[in-house]
Amino acid sequence: CFFYGPSGNTQDGGIHYTAAEQRINGDQLAEYLLRYAPANVAGTPPVTPTGLSLVQAGQTVTATWKWAPGRVTGTLLEYRVNGGSWQTVAGLSAQVGFRNIVAGTAFTLGNTIDVRVSAINAQGTSAPSSAATLVLATIPAAPTGLTTGTSTVSAQPLTWTASTGATSYQVEYKIATDSTWLTGPTSATAAATVTGLTSATSYNFRVKAINAGGTSAASATATNSTQTPILLSVDVGTSPLWAWGTRKMVTGYSGSLLRVRRSSDSTEQDIGQTAGGDLDTAALTTFVGANSGYVSKWYNQGTAGTAADMVQATTTKQPRLVNAGTVDVKNGKPSAYFDGTKVLSHGTPAILAAGVGSILHVASTRSANTMVFAEATGSQTTSRWVPEFSTSTLTKTFTMGNEANGASSVAGSIVYTNDGSLHQGDTIDTGTAATVRTDTAVSATGSIVHTGTYTPTTVNMGAWLNTPTFAHVGYITEIAVWTSVLTNTARDNGAANQKAFYTTP
Repeated sequence: CFFYGPSGNTQDGGIHYTAAEQRINGDQLAEYLLRYAPANVAGTPPVTPTGLSLVQAGQTVTATWKWAPGRVTGTLLEYRVNGGSWQTVAGLSAQVGFRNIVAGTAFTLGNTIDVRVSAINAQGTSAPSSAATLVLATIPAAPTGLTTGTSTVSAQPLTWTASTGATSYQVEYKIATDSTWLTGPTSATAAATVTGLTSATSYNFRVKAINAGGTSAASATATNSTQTPILLSVDVGTSPLWAWGTRKMVTGYSGSLLRVRRSSDSTEQDIGQTAGGDLDTAALTTFVGANSGYVSKWYNQGTAGTAADMVQATTTKQPRLVNAGTVDVKNGKPSAYFDGTKVLSHGTPAILAAGVGSILHVASTRSANTMVFAEATGSQTTSRWVPEFSTSTLTKTFTMGNEANGASSVAGSIVYTNDGSLHQGDTIDTGTAATVRTDTAVSATGSIVHTGTYTPTTVNMGAWLNTPTFAHVGYITEIAVWTSVLTNTARDNGAANQKAFYTTP
């Protein structure tokens, strides 16, 4: 902000100045900003101000203008309503400056307001400026005809009849059984989509119209339910060997999704799923409270059972799921945060030794050198991994084979936009060739020669090795692995399922 110093005549030739000292948080950033102008001729009033404009905010009108050159010691601000007599805005006699902003009085909406301004000094008062006129907008009527379109598992489109005079609309929503309305999207048109909703849940929706006059009453309430999600395994057509996620992914799985450690006392608790298959965030936040929560075990929903649960006993290596009482979410969905020092592992990866497999996953990235899923024996040449965006030589190569005796690999990587949002990726290894896709766009293809003996020892989520090495920085939401080659249709259906549920690009 600027603090304006005194205005007056200098001692050398009657040159008028205004000194401005610029400060931020008390620190002086610039010495002075000088504005030179000829002084008024003795015995004459100041020059008329210019550039008068008006802005409405409810029943208040704000007037803004510029001072003309010369010595100014006071302000005369006048207004009239609907062409009536001019009235003076009180309390402005000491206002000084080459630019001024003054809030007016409360006005009746719908009236026409004229405003003019004059400058004052010891020689008198200037002629008034040209009047600025503003017709005060009235508060619009409440929108009508609110209609719910076809919902998805996490979003609800809405349309309504526009209100005359409205410049924008505010959508509000709540779970039908709740009493507190939540703020939804703002729209400049008579349509909007509420996102980040819980699947298989009934919601109430309403909308308000807004303009400079204020906000209307709420529309009539519309009610609709989000859809029950189709499970990933149903869309793909077969259950994966491994499946870790913050939602139910596999038909018939009824167990907990994760086990979470509370930071305050290191107590752990299993967190299950809602009737719609989402992570039970209510139970999660009740357990964690105002503390942070970390994933100590990510339960496998796939056919390999509990032997493939991803675990981490070392507390400093556990990814975060709750940050100081607030669930970590990406694209409106709970997601585990890996900060480059976190990794989850299990020790039964030999099933992938044949070099044939399919992977579907959803994650975000904030690092140039990051992995979301890896399988390793302790050296780069005996690894199989799914990298994300990377600038390093190691993770520039997507490898579904590369056994100890040597093999070719697929040059390329799953390249995500480093925007922090969730993205969907999938890979297929037929045993002789592999294809990598990012948000269903092919990012790498090539042949693979599987030779020698491949005996991996660990599978890691979030890093190449459980040290961790080449660790992921970002969020991981779900990973599913098949030890078969999915058909193009199955792969596309699985990708579409993930993209729809997580609203990825």
